Amino acid sequence: MSGCEFSGCFCVYNSVSSLEHVQRGLETSLLCDLQRLDVRLDLQGLPVVVMLGHNPDADDRTLAILRERGQLLANRLLEDAHLACDLV
Repeated sequence: MSGCEFSGCFCVYNSVSSLEHVQRGLETSLLCDLQRLDVRLDLQGLPVVVMLGHNPDADDRTLAILRERGQLLANRLLEDAHLACDLV
């Protein structure tokens, strides 16, 4: 993304499919960053927020699963990619 400078990444999900989309997008961005030869990485060192959005159709069990999977994603980003990632 020549010419783009990011201040961070804000990802909102409210279903399993949207969380999977967020996960694929972040993983793709990070993989591309790691494969590039230049020093500037698009997401490396920038804050990432992973946020569970309101879903009025989700029951308590689904919300618990979404929270857990979102937390796992945030933890993995912290450990594997060394990103400053928060789950909101």
